[in-house]
Amino acid sequence: LNGKCNTNLDLAREIGVSRGTISWYMKNLKEIGLIKEAKRGRNIIYKINISYKNLVERYR
Repeated sequence: LNGKCNTNLDLAREIGVSRGTISWYMKNLKEIGLIKEAKRGRNIIYKINISYKNLVERYR
């Protein structure tokens, strides 16, 4: 999630894992508040919660 919105398909292609794997991790990251999601058409778009962006970039 490099400063833009991403779908689980975008992330799966970039990382080389299944969409299901991405969905599982994103669900958990959303539960702890690290990411936010929004529906855009048929897709779910993921974005880093701005409150945690500096923390995430520090461990990049």
